[in-house]
This record gives sequence, C-alpha cells and structure tokens, in this order.
Amino acid sequence: MFENSEQHVNLNARRWLDAIADRLREHDMDVSVEGPGRRDPGAALVISAGGKRHKLAAQITPKASPAMVAALAANAKDHRVLLVTDHLGKATIQACRSVGLACVDLDGNMYLHLGAVHLDVEGRARTLSKDLVPVRGASSALTTRSGVQVLFVVLAAPASVDLPMRDLAAASGTSLGSVSTVFRELTAQNHLSTRANGHRQLHRTARLFDRWVEGYRLRLHPKLGIGSYQTDTARWWTSADAAIRKAGAQWGGETAAWHMDRHLLPAEGVLYADATPTRLLAQYRMRPPGEASANVALRRRFWNVPDWNKSVTVPSPLVYADLVASDDPRQLEAAVRLRQTDDLLRRLD
Repeated sequence: MFENSEQHVNLNARRWLDAIADRLREHDMDVSVEGPGRRDPGAALVISAGGKRHKLAAQITPKASPAMVAALAANAKDHRVLLVTDHLGKATIQACRSVGLACVDLDGNMYLHLGAVHLDVEGRARTLSKDLVPVRGASSALTTRSGVQVLFVVLAAPASVDLPMRDLAAASGTSLGSVSTVFRELTAQNHLSTRANGHRQLHRTARLFDRWVEGYRLRLHPKLGIGSYQTDTARWWTSADAAIRKAGAQWGGETAAWHMDRHLLPAEGVLYADATPTRLLAQYRMRPPGEASANVALRRRFWNVPDWNKSVTVPSPLVYADLVASDDPRQLEAAVRLRQTDDLLRRLD
C-alpha cells in the first residue's frame, strides 16, 4: 500500500496531523496525535466523540483518489483507519462514503462515522492545502497512456516481466521505446530489479498496482470507448457467454464482476473487443440509444495477448480498474471485494 517511510521523507507528517487535529477540533471533538517517531513511523489520531474514544491509524496520502480509497479499504482492518490528504475532491470523498472509510483533509472537508457521531463536510475550498503542498509524486512515465498499457501486461501476468522488451511491446500494443522507458522508470522507483543472470523481478507490486489504477482512470479509460448501445433484452448478459465468445469479445467492468462473484447486479453490459461485433449487435437488437439510456458499453481491447482473449472476462486487474474508474458507489464496493478475493490481486505485495 502506501509506505509511511515514503511519506515522512516527502512531507512533514506531524505538521499535517496537527493541522488535521485542529480541523476536527472545530467540531468540538477532543483530538490528540500519537506519533510519528523515529522508532515507530506509524501515526494515529485519538478522537473522543459521543462519549467514546476512537483510535484511528493515520494514512497520509497526498492527492488521494478513488483508486487509492479502494485500495486502502481493501487492506484496512475493521476500517480503523483515517485517510489524511491535502484536499478531498468530490469523487474521492464520495468513494470514502461508499466504502465507509473515514477521511479528512487540510481544508476541513471530511467524512467520519464514529458511533453516534457523524460528520460529513464537503465543498470547502483550498486554503491550508495551498501552503502545505506535498512534494511532486513519481515520474509520469508510468502513467502515460503507453506506460499504462505496458504496466497492465506485467501486472496481469507478472512472469511476463522477463520477456524480451520487443515481445512486451507487441503484447501491450506499444513501442519498444515505450517499454524501455517504463522499465527504466520502474528501476528508478525501486519497483524492478535485474539479477546477474538477466532475469527481472517486480517489487512492491501493490503500490505499483495502485499507481497503475490511477493512471488508467485518468489517461486510458476515457479513450477506450467504441460505442454505446441500447437493448430491450432484459439481463441479456446472464446467458450470452457463448455469443460473446463467438464474437471474439469479453466481458469487462461491472458485467465481468457479476460473472466473477455474482454479487453486483450490472446496470449495463460492458464489452471489450478489437472492433464492433456487428453480428452480436444484431443478435441482441442493440442500437444507438437515441432518447433511451444506453445499457451496453463497447470498449476497445488495447492489448495483444491471444491466451487472455480466450477467457470470457478480461483480466482481473482491468475489471478492478474499470470498477474504480466508474465513480459509482456500487462498483467501488465491488472493487474492494474483488481486491480481497481475487487470487491475482491478493498476491500483490
């Protein structure tokens, strides 16, 4: 997740926590700060509210995003965690509400549910956060569109990091130069090492995955739409696997999540394909939505790994990223559940 050692190198954690405590005291709360210290880099806020004492581990995350909220919620035990950030945007605070994660920013926006005490403050403008600006984050080489495509391949199939760069370029739909640039950045960020025998190994993959999800949400996800359609066939996606395979398409997003665990009832069918599957559209009488709301989303498959395309669903990292990118509370909850249950995602270190 988000390493405290990185946080304390990059910003004055105690100054942030003191400022956060002051924001909470504006609501007549008794707040004290524990840590961080040299021997114990962890920090916590002890909040007395509603006649009870609550100790929340402080997770300092500059520029927090919905992707980071989902990751934190999936790893937090009993949600005894307080997300501390510079400024909570609308999507981020909504994500915290969706998963029940306590959060507060330097400007006084917050979501807290401590027993009988509820605080939900949104819309405060940037004030103190302008003065306590965090150090610039990691290089953008990993979050360009090509960087996101390369990282998708190595995160969805970790063994592929040992492939020749030319093969990785073909698999990710990028150039040899893009792969080389990404690998240099991975090495510089201590996410990749190369042994004496030439074999490569990824490190801190959970942290890398969280960065990838945010890069995907911002850089690639908005560019993948092929078309939106409407069909009157109710819940057609429950019995269309054979037709999807025949069309060379795959389920993604909330539809893939339903196929994986049957918890989330999709509002729309999400498909990935190399091109528009015209026969499939005709079979299910899909048409441009017009006045009606679209309930089918067709998205472009941006990788070139034939073995992956044999599955009726896209790889789980992409399912997770699409759920997070939706900014839909229901889908964000499904993302947290997937992060906790999917074998590949659980193996992230």
